[in-house]
Amino acid sequence: MKHWKYLWPHEFIELRRGNTVLGTGYVDETTDDASVIWIHLANGRGRILIHHHDGIDIWRLDARISGHRGHS
Repeated sequence: MKHWKYLWPHEFIELRRGNTVLGTGYVDETTDDASVIWIHLANGRGRILIHHHDGIDIWRLDARISGHRGHS
């Protein structure tokens, strides 16, 4: 997902750098210009801020496919 402005709050996503999966989580919020995004990491791992230039790709996932349910 190159345009973070199209991500929805509470949407389940996967964080990747190249072919490496860094983790999964839920979109919390983005800045108005969509250059910064806050993610609640899955499994209670906290909340992180990612800048568009950090080199992290965000992939949309369907929580049902990955076995994750809801937003905690």
